[in-house]
Amino acid sequence: EVLTKPGIFIDHPIGGEIVNGTYPISGRAEHDCNNTIQEIELWIDGNKLTVTDTTPTPGIVLWGFNWNTTLYDPGTGKDKYPNGPHNIGVRCRNSNPSGYDTSDWCNITVTVVNVPVLHFQHPEEGEFVDQTEGLPLYKVEVKVESFHDLTGVKLRIDNGPSQGMTLMGNTFSYMLDTSKYGDGYHTLRYVGEYGYGEVSEAVTILLDSPNEDSLPTISASYELTDNGLTVQGTSSDDFMVEWVKLRLDDNPWIIVNQSGENFTRFDHFWSREALTPDTHSISIKAYDGFDSEDKIIWVPVGLLYDLTIKEIILPTDVTEDDWVNFTVVVENTGPYASPPVNLILRIGRIMRTEDGITIPANSRQDIEISWHASKGNHSISAEINPSQKNDETDPTNNVYTDGNLKVKEKKADGPSDGFDYSMIMIAAVIMIILGIAAGVSFLFGGKKKVE
Repeated sequence: EVLTKPGIFIDHPIGGEIVNGTYPISGRAEHDCNNTIQEIELWIDGNKLTVTDTTPTPGIVLWGFNWNTTLYDPGTGKDKYPNGPHNIGVRCRNSNPSGYDTSDWCNITVTVVNVPVLHFQHPEEGEFVDQTEGLPLYKVEVKVESFHDLTGVKLRIDNGPSQGMTLMGNTFSYMLDTSKYGDGYHTLRYVGEYGYGEVSEAVTILLDSPNEDSLPTISASYELTDNGLTVQGTSSDDFMVEWVKLRLDDNPWIIVNQSGENFTRFDHFWSREALTPDTHSISIKAYDGFDSEDKIIWVPVGLLYDLTIKEIILPTDVTEDDWVNFTVVVENTGPYASPPVNLILRIGRIMRTEDGITIPANSRQDIEISWHASKGNHSISAEINPSQKNDETDPTNNVYTDGNLKVKEKKADGPSDGFDYSMIMIAAVIMIILGIAAGVSFLFGGKKKVE
């Protein structure tokens, strides 16, 4: 029987390769089919490891091992496999005790390069940092999960110079003097240095600085027209104007602009129907993400239009079933034309309307309303709806009353004017009788006696 020496090979990784994390080492052991592989020895940096992952086949044994290159040695406080070159050696042993049962060594050298693992512990991304009260110092912390040849960590704020951070345990820290920075967004970036490069991370904070009490500025004006009220203006801030709100008197706030810029324009319109004759307040609020500024402008609103019924011209000598016209004289003493209004004429319990009437500014207008007359004694009044008066609490201030209208009854026979001709006939008869009496008196009593 011919005895052969077993052979062993490393297939993965190959010599000179860069490895990291948990890296698989694998290979094969070749032997005489009459002998079996009893043991495979794996050595890394002179330390023996046990290979249990084997697959025996005729003449060959496939073997493997998962190498965790990131192990930490709490005894030394260092990585067990620090970044750099490491030796991997392997040999095998078969079952023949003749002295030819151990293979030659198979050795390779690989380079471990693990990137340090660290992260911001404080602050978090997007954190709001309010330093307006108390000390201006703010603690920045970077926690290290795995050092892996980490030599130091520096911190950079915005585009400023890098600042060294202090290591305590597994945490690097830096006391940030927030008084050196203004309100707004700031970028914090750490850079961790190790033997094979750098690792970095950035977070953005929103800082309310202790040395800035700047508030948004507001500039506004208004324009009052016959259509309504327009308020317009601008707002600015060193940081930004997040939004601008307006409100009329005690009505709900209205967001009129959300820009996020450090300068913004705004405007808003209220229709004339929203304005009573009064002094109105327009409240303006601008917010920069930290503080808000308020401004109030006062708008005196007089009568935009002032409608008054000056006169009702009644028809005369009205008989039942006549078609007659009433003339209503309406005056507008306001500085603007009225919107479309309705004129209501009440004739007793009958109501006649003219809709959509517009009266020009500072003028009078005669409005005619026709009516098919009915007999009786009718009260006459007129009103405008809606009206704009100084005293909105008095619902009768736009009602005009003009006495009564008597409508005669229409006669069935005879003249329609209703004059009584019987009196003329009686008078004529009386005159005739008086004339006859005077004649008789003259004939019989007018001769003298002659003696």
